Amino acid sequence: MHTVAVLTPYPPFAALIEHAFRDQLVTSHQRAETVLKGAPPAVVLIDADARHADLAALRAPRDVPPKPRNLIVVHHREQSDASVEARPCNDVEHLPVPHLGVLRARVADLLDVSLPPVDALRVNRRWMRDERLAWALVRAGAEHELTPVELDVLAVTAEHACRREAAAALGRSPHTHRKHIESIQRKCGKSPEQLALDVLHDALASDRPLRRPASETRLRAVG
Repeated sequence: MHTVAVLTPYPPFAALIEHAFRDQLVTSHQRAETVLKGAPPAVVLIDADARHADLAALRAPRDVPPKPRNLIVVHHREQSDASVEARPCNDVEHLPVPHLGVLRARVADLLDVSLPPVDALRVNRRWMRDERLAWALVRAGAEHELTPVELDVLAVTAEHACRREAAAALGRSPHTHRKHIESIQRKCGKSPEQLALDVLHDALASDRPLRRPASETRLRAVG
């Protein structure tokens, strides 16, 4: 039986969680029906961008023996996580996660285990020594709907000021690299370099108190 399951439509989010909890048996899915096959996991981490239908299926599974013991909606995007409080609600816990330490501590508490520190985390093809930077990259990727390839470009941009060096680090031609940069600029309205600075600032400021927006944000239907 898998200890932790991840339900998310965003592959980099799943990849990061798998590395963050690699001492546990972790599996990731994009749909609730695959989570519910076989014995239920002890903890299901649900991306706040998951479909309403998937959350409903997990809360009241049909034709499946017991449902998962703990359901946690992970609010990782700023406009999402700032609008909720970390409290159980209708058998689902909504948890704002400014950095991975918050999530790892909560899961360790639920499983009654001690999770050792993580030396490095993988965000797609890039290994990150700083878990806050890794989390900030995934937050930015989900926020601006970057593809996994574009997230690779953003990650390497945070390491290399020169675009030619960044392209070489990714093993891509400058022409291909430029196409990905143009796509990021269209989606974000800023250069990858500026976005990388925003990511670094997010990582450094991840201990700041969560802001409360004017209106509450709920799970966004994506399908």
